[in-house]
Amino acid sequence: MGRTSNTRPRISRDRAHLYFELALFLNETYPQYFRKKYPKGRRDHGLWNGLNLLELDPAEIFKIQA
Repeated sequence: MGRTSNTRPRISRDRAHLYFELALFLNETYPQYFRKKYPKGRRDHGLWNGLNLLELDPAEIFKIQA
C-alpha cells in the first residue's frame, strides 16, 4: 500500500495511500522490441514497463457495468 516509491526520501506514513489500477499488456514481445530499439536503454520492469501497458480507470469500467 502506497508507502514505497522510487523517490528519496520514502513516502511518510501520513501520506500512505492505496493505489489500484487495471492494466492490459499491449505487446507480449515488448522486452525483445525494447532491447532491439534501445540497446543501451534501461530495461526496468520487462513486460510490465509502463510503455507496454494500457491503463484503465476502474471507476469508468464500473460505470459502464451499472
